[in-house]
Amino acid sequence: VVLQVVRYGLPLVILIFYVSASWSFSYTPDSTFLSLRMAHSLASDVTLGNLPVHPDAAPNPLWACFLAFATILGLDVLLAAKIFSLFFSSLVVLLSYLLAVEILRDRFLAFCASLAVATGGLLLQVAPSGSPLPLALTLVLAGLFFMLRNDYAASALMLGLGTLVTWQAAGAFLLLLLDAWVNSTAAQRRVRTLLFSAIVYACMVVPWVLFVALRSAPLVPWLVGLGDYPRPSLISGAAAAIPALVAAAAAVGMTRHRYQDSLPRRSHLVVILWACWFIVCFAMWDWDFYLFALPVIVIYALSSVQQLVLPRSATAYAQALFLTGVLILLHQLSFNQAVKPGMSQTEQDTGELGEV
Repeated sequence: VVLQVVRYGLPLVILIFYVSASWSFSYTPDSTFLSLRMAHSLASDVTLGNLPVHPDAAPNPLWACFLAFATILGLDVLLAAKIFSLFFSSLVVLLSYLLAVEILRDRFLAFCASLAVATGGLLLQVAPSGSPLPLALTLVLAGLFFMLRNDYAASALMLGLGTLVTWQAAGAFLLLLLDAWVNSTAAQRRVRTLLFSAIVYACMVVPWVLFVALRSAPLVPWLVGLGDYPRPSLISGAAAAIPALVAAAAAVGMTRHRYQDSLPRRSHLVVILWACWFIVCFAMWDWDFYLFALPVIVIYALSSVQQLVLPRSATAYAQALFLTGVLILLHQLSFNQAVKPGMSQTEQDTGELGEV
């Protein structure tokens, strides 16, 4: 029964997410136009201008390459940005499921995690915006997924590409090296894995460094985030804090006790450090980086079910559905009361500028 639910339910969740996000297709924050300007500069004279608020940083060069390619093909670059954004946001939902399978080893809980992530107000806001954030999310979460499968070369590849969107992915690469170090049984294998991962990562980053040297472009890839998030409120704070508190309590339990078919404790610690790194980035910069930690927070919140009752039992699945319902309720209250009004105002302002 569980396999049938996942087989038909997961594509339906992704489809519903895509359609729901597409309803706000006209939503275009100012940061999207900055990315379009950089892509036009790259396509016309192979240069990248400075990011106005960060003069020593380059605005997401990999995303600019995506849009520059669309410009060269003669496509509507704004339309291309929005389609890419929706596509990569849908991949985030899929990756949330795959990550949950690797961490929890329970397909039904993984399905619940993907459902909770798909209803997140911030992801629904980012998806139709044409922002580079969904691309960065996809690459970083894919890096985490391959790391958990001990495919360190593929993980280094994803994180190397992710660094070309946002430099904070380099912090995730350091955690990949930590995971390879603690989970390698033989010293020779450990050295070989670390060296090969570093080479793969360098192969992704070094071409950008050479481009910077030749074109005198800023070195640090900086994520041009949405920059249009709602002001902090009680409901948005509750939607972020309650799952995080439940996840933190469950994560402590997962690291203290080894559960059937679960990850080794050392791997749990690396995943928790991974989420903590992006929460620190969120505290230092903006809500953009909270989205990198959101799937891990939801997954560990649902892991509490495994610790309270017998895994894969009817009671466990009933509690998982209840907790998922609570997460969906919090996400939708936050979206409708805090996020959606701001999106509507931005759509109205964009329409008025277009008429002018």
